[in-house]
Amino acid sequence: MEKSRAEKEIGENQVKSEWLSPVSWLIFAVAFAAPFGAGMQELDLPVTPSRVFVGLGLLVILCWLVQTKGCIVFPRSFNLFILFCVLHICITYLFFRRDELIFSYISEIQIMGGFIRYKEGIGLLVARFFLFIAVGYALAGLLVSGERIRIMAIGLATGLFATLILGGYSQYFARSNEFRMAGGFLDPNSFGRMGVAAFFLSIMIAVDLELSRNRRLIASLLGGIGMLVTIISGSRGALIGLIAGCMATLFMFRSAWRWFLPLTVAMACAMILFIVLPLVDVRSTANDRFDPEYSMSDSGAGRLQIWGDYLAKWKDYVLLGVGFRHNQQLLVGNYSFKVADTHNQYLEILVSYGVPGLLLWIAGLWSLLRRLQRLNKNKGSRMPVIALISLFVSFLVQSFFLDVLSLRDTWLILAALGASYWSQQTNTQARPFVESQR
Repeated sequence: MEKSRAEKEIGENQVKSEWLSPVSWLIFAVAFAAPFGAGMQELDLPVTPSRVFVGLGLLVILCWLVQTKGCIVFPRSFNLFILFCVLHICITYLFFRRDELIFSYISEIQIMGGFIRYKEGIGLLVARFFLFIAVGYALAGLLVSGERIRIMAIGLATGLFATLILGGYSQYFARSNEFRMAGGFLDPNSFGRMGVAAFFLSIMIAVDLELSRNRRLIASLLGGIGMLVTIISGSRGALIGLIAGCMATLFMFRSAWRWFLPLTVAMACAMILFIVLPLVDVRSTANDRFDPEYSMSDSGAGRLQIWGDYLAKWKDYVLLGVGFRHNQQLLVGNYSFKVADTHNQYLEILVSYGVPGLLLWIAGLWSLLRRLQRLNKNKGSRMPVIALISLFVSFLVQSFFLDVLSLRDTWLILAALGASYWSQQTNTQARPFVESQR
């Protein structure tokens, strides 16, 4: 139904008020700084890039506590999983492995291009994981409107673009599994996952017919940035997730032709940026990274062998797990490929927290999916919701190939998914805590 002029003016005024809000700008800043990290260590910047996100994240948490009094909008099942993980980690390291709780760097490794990868103590890893959880909960509590979710999406896409312009970590030899574009990280998989998140969140804006054409066009261009980042990251898990999300879109929405224009603009933008931006020559090497024969020959960077090694040790972790970041100790002296992380989020949770943790994780994901399905029944907002469901499907698929729970991009994604239902409820004056427990 066509909106009246008065309704359009009210909507425009609401958008302006959101963009003038300091909280909205803080959300934008956090999303913008999310891609910044150790991959920028050689750039002459006044502030250490990896600390920018930490500082802004702490401000978001403070704002959340003051403005919403710590309103929790995630469903109960998901909250139980997080509570279980926090208690499991605290009990493990406060009562059984206190001597391992080191809050400093243990060593450093020189890698290609003069970059240094620092090995962190368990204390730092735990603190960062808890920080990301708190930031995710804070963002979800502050994303009280669809416009704020769009602001976060724009911030993430523009932050990725800034990372590409500034330059980050890169390696060059694809056949030896060393060519990667990692942007602000020393982790190309995380960079690729952020590209996928930026793509679907931007498409969420581009297919919202209630927005102006100019906004939808700009969002389509931002989606192209996400697509470009996914490709040049060299992350096969991220690319598989992108494809899976797009396939989910086609499956859920029969009138897929409405997505044709935004996707076409996004692809054209990605191709133009691929040619114009001063990136390394990634054409031949990217082809090698995504070569099916090469992927089969190395079993997905040894994932099949690594999964088999962990599953063979199931008796050691099936009940209560081995603890946070203790997975690799299971493989020391007994492995078929190499000692490595699980490269599978479901397996990683099973190994770390046992069967109870895995069941709670699956229950938490199921509760998030049910919320999105409820929103999908609303015909007026169905197209943007389908974009969010596609992002969720992409997240689930990527989790089969990557350990994602301790990464900052995961909590941006979860914040958007968790807040999407809550932002709809605030328009009807729903009580936050009651809605969060459904």
